[in-house]
Amino acid sequence: KRRQNKLNLIEIMKKRRSTREYTNEDIPPEIINDILKAGQLAPSSKNIRPIELLLIEDKNTLEFLSKSRTHGSTQLKDAKCAIITIADTTTADAWIEDASITMTHMMLMAQYHNIGNCWIQIRMRKDDNNKLSSDIIKEKLGIPKHYEVEAILSLGISKTTLPPQEWEKTEKNKVHKEKY
Repeated sequence: KRRQNKLNLIEIMKKRRSTREYTNEDIPPEIINDILKAGQLAPSSKNIRPIELLLIEDKNTLEFLSKSRTHGSTQLKDAKCAIITIADTTTADAWIEDASITMTHMMLMAQYHNIGNCWIQIRMRKDDNNKLSSDIIKEKLGIPKHYEVEAILSLGISKTTLPPQEWEKTEKNKVHKEKY
């Protein structure tokens, strides 16, 4: 049984691909809750847990978020929802890593449920007016100034099915042992 669980997780990881085109089909609330729970279960440095999640389902807000970067965020306008990872930067020095782990947990749970998803980086990105994307989002959504926005996870039912990643062909020379 233990071996089977390991293989299932590897298969989920291989199938996870960035989805940028979504259908209009709804995501069941229990699946969204599973994705949020996966994010909340993510470990954090020193167990400080500085990460909070902001679920966005409003179409107008998703449209606004789709314009928060110069490029790479347009899929938000067609997503069914999005989850924004925010961090209390006054409590943790490893908040970037903590937020990244949280995003990864949510992406894998979304894939487990066959929900299309895509990581949209926000930290250190700018909009068309050269304003920091994080500042724009914090102002619009009332996020406190001492919080930082790391990324947004877009979610929806994928319009297409992409083949699993073929990491056996591309990544075989990326692992080194003892010395480079």
